[in-house]
Amino acid sequence: MNTDEENYSSEDNRKRNRKEGEEQIFNKSQKIYRTSAKNRSEDEGKLDAIIKMMHILTAQTNGIATEIREIKAEQREYKKEIRKIQEKLKKVNQSNMAIRKENDELKIELKLTTNRIEQLKKEQRENNDQKTITKHQNALDEELGIMEELEKSTIEDIWRKFKTAIQTTAQTVIGYQSKKERIWLTDETWSKIEDRRKLKLQIAAARQHDDMKNLEIQYKEVKRSHRNDKRIYLRLSKKSRN
Repeated sequence: MNTDEENYSSEDNRKRNRKEGEEQIFNKSQKIYRTSAKNRSEDEGKLDAIIKMMHILTAQTNGIATEIREIKAEQREYKKEIRKIQEKLKKVNQSNMAIRKENDELKIELKLTTNRIEQLKKEQRENNDQKTITKHQNALDEELGIMEELEKSTIEDIWRKFKTAIQTTAQTVIGYQSKKERIWLTDETWSKIEDRRKLKLQIAAARQHDDMKNLEIQYKEVKRSHRNDKRIYLRLSKKSRN
């Protein structure tokens, strides 16, 4: 009897527990269904708000994209204008370089003509000086008087000694022609040469690499100006000879 009662009670307990579990699951599902049905309108409102925000964001992004395209178009226009301005500046610089080159040539040509005029005036004064003329004549007479003793010499010897007599007389009386060195250099180049002498000392005293580099660039600029003046001088002197 006891075993039957125990088996019966255990089966009832299992059934009861199964039934309670099913009721709990059903109640939970009903609770979830009731809550979702209750808050459905709120969720739909939130979804609508999110969708509206997404539409607003897409509209804003489209507006930003159009603004970016407009800005890029303006940048292209500005670049075109900058290129035009650069081309104009290049032409102006080329014309300025040509004008500067022509001015340098005119300066050197003027300097050459003034030096030549001064030299001619000096030679004219020396040639018209009566003291120099008489001194030269007396010295030449002395040299030629010595040659009268050479009657038995050949014509070549007489000509050579006559030539040396004239040269020695001119050297003793008139002297050598005083020539100024590097007359082709302009005043700007001479000032640059003076600066270069100072730069040599600065380069020797400079210790930092940047200072030495800047000083060497200035030193090269002086040499470039020197070469340019000499080139112009040679071209002008060649034209004057032709």
